[in-house]
Parts: sequence; structure tokens; C-alpha cells
Amino acid sequence: MGTAAAPSPQRSPALSRWPPLNAEPLRWSWQADGETAVRPSTPAFQAWLAAVQVGTQGRWKPAPPDTAGTATPGSPLETPVATWQVRRDDGQVHRFMLFPLQLRWTSPDGKVQVAELDAATAAQWRQALTTRLQAKP
Repeated sequence: MGTAAAPSPQRSPALSRWPPLNAEPLRWSWQADGETAVRPSTPAFQAWLAAVQVGTQGRWKPAPPDTAGTATPGSPLETPVATWQVRRDDGQVHRFMLFPLQLRWTSPDGKVQVAELDAATAAQWRQALTTRLQAKP
């Protein structure tokens, strides 16, 4: 009797709705909440979002219904540490909220997914979003 092959990682159904920036980079832009500037999808942003996609693969699950405003004061889900939108020229908008231990993503069809994160990963993504990617040219 041989050993069974390790199961291959399953692609999350949520990723079928992930913004395809690399396939159509000129059609996409992004905007950090609180900013008026809409930024083009640069290679640096595409690489960063690809890293986020890889880092959350297999972790996405539907958000519990009506969880907005239900976090207890002081909890890691109380206030996002970063929020941003990814927009396509045809009106599609993907919204992301990064918390210290979770990423929340609302796709254009209104489906909300959450991916649990470790604190170091969330901090690294926040740093890249707020410094390198938003730096003025």
C-alpha cells in the first residue's frame, strides 16, 4: 500500500471575483480611503495586490451576516488600519478593509469575504500600502 498524495490546495471560489489587474492593467485604478487622488494601476501596485492575493489564498470565507458595528471596543476588528478601493473603468469597484488580524473584501457583486491574517503580515501590507505605494513620484 503506497502513501497517498498530499491534497492539492484548492482555489478559493472567492478568487474568481478577484480584480484581474495583470490581465488588463490599463483598465484599473485604485484609491486609498480618505484620498481624493485616484491612482493608476502601476506595476508596484499590481505586485503588491498579487502578494495580498497569494497571502490570502485558501483563507477566504464568507463574512458572517451583519457584522458591521458588532465588534467590542478595543477588539482588533473595531477599526480598520487601512482601506482602499480597486476600480475598473466599467464601474466595477472592489473594496478592501485591512484590520490587524483580518482582511475584509467586498466584491462588485456585494459579496463580503474575510481572510484571517497574522499580525506581522497585516502590518507589512499596511506599511507597503501607506508608504511605498502612496509615495508621491
